[in-house]
Amino acid sequence: MSKLGAGDIVRVDFSMIGRCGHGSVTASTHKHNYSIKDLCATPSKLKKAETLLKQLGVFDTQIGKACITGRMQKEAYESLFSTQLENQRFSGHKACSRQFYRHFWPSSESTWQMPVELEKSIDNAYIQRPHIYFHSLGRVIPPYKTFHIRTNDVLQLLDVVEAKQKFSVTGKGIKVAMLDTGFDFSHAYYKNDKVKFNVLKASDTVTSPRLDENGHGTAMMMNLLAIAPDITFMPIKLDRADKASEGASLTEGFIKARALNPDIITMSAGYDLRNEVTQEQLTTLPHSLKSFETEVREAVESGILVIAAAGNGQTAFPAMMPEVLSVGGIFVDQDGKNFASDLASGFKSKIYNRTAPDVCGLVGNKPYGRYIAMPVPTNSALDNSTIPNVKNDSWVLSSGTSAAAPQIAGICALALEKNSALTPHDIIEAIKGSTIAVSDSTKTFNADSNNGVGVRARGRGLVNAVKFLNNV
Repeated sequence: MSKLGAGDIVRVDFSMIGRCGHGSVTASTHKHNYSIKDLCATPSKLKKAETLLKQLGVFDTQIGKACITGRMQKEAYESLFSTQLENQRFSGHKACSRQFYRHFWPSSESTWQMPVELEKSIDNAYIQRPHIYFHSLGRVIPPYKTFHIRTNDVLQLLDVVEAKQKFSVTGKGIKVAMLDTGFDFSHAYYKNDKVKFNVLKASDTVTSPRLDENGHGTAMMMNLLAIAPDITFMPIKLDRADKASEGASLTEGFIKARALNPDIITMSAGYDLRNEVTQEQLTTLPHSLKSFETEVREAVESGILVIAAAGNGQTAFPAMMPEVLSVGGIFVDQDGKNFASDLASGFKSKIYNRTAPDVCGLVGNKPYGRYIAMPVPTNSALDNSTIPNVKNDSWVLSSGTSAAAPQIAGICALALEKNSALTPHDIIEAIKGSTIAVSDSTKTFNADSNNGVGVRARGRGLVNAVKFLNNV
């Protein structure tokens, strides 16, 4: 395929018409409560639809349970759906970063029409927006004179050291898929580990699977592997450095992960479901995320534990879903006092009427979340995000719920090694009863200050690995 200019390709989620005769989008307008199986299409129908889509100019396709993802050239999309796309820019977010900031989207004045040849198989087709990585934009000032913690501190504060000794668990045999920017195992931190993991590309357009030009994934996987070093790790790269808009969507990454049939899928990214202008929380799930919602529900129903970061001030999806283990953040200071991080999100979803997060890992405070020393590839975006200009030391002081989610994923892997019969529901209920209370609740993040609904970000508290493994 010839090299294309930035933005010439759009990522599309084709929501399938399921066994019930409706797709994830249209079924939401009906009062009938269809089962997840009803909303998913049969394998034969999915395959036929994929063949048809390819004939119509769709490429780099992936087949999920309720949708097919793919790419189209901008002009081909406009022609197929009789619409006009315009280049839109997304606003930035504090304490996180978007996958990219410009992409094509139907203009408000344009029409959109499903082609006749797709009417019997495709429910809707939505361009996929860029997701957000929920890390703090950590600034590194060697020699790290600011208070911070390292790997051993993370293990101690979550009571992982005692748990591993008491129950003789390391995560062995547990399959954990992680979706992130990329994963670079060449860092000196990982040299002493028996790292022989095969990094998978979430889509064919993702390049250089063994590189992490951003650094986010390389940093965040430390939190997982330090806690559960013997898991069967399934890292899935989402980003593409040279053409950010051609990186993979979360839906594409999730479908890739689901096909591996892991025990756990963890995501340190998501979508902020607030109005971009008013910052008011949305009351209905955008149609462009309906298929993703169904894919997540199908995975959980099949026995896969799905973990997601609750955000750094955002109203995060899919962390708000009731089926998902939603992870927030607690800060433990120099004196051992712990309180809800004022960087991490706390909210009650108006879509699902549920409070997030469920539980917490370790997260720093505002303004930059400088808290956990984590490895990053030299000259990566995170390695260069320093003030003043002290760069390329291959470490970053950062955190955010991006770090907390893989921490909790690691602890859940230990629990599954101890008791492989646990269902996702069993794990979520047990871990919510396996926390330590916030000892200093005077410093809490009130989501009203960030246009939320005024609930604390601490959830049930900081997860304690010994309590959790005792409870399972």
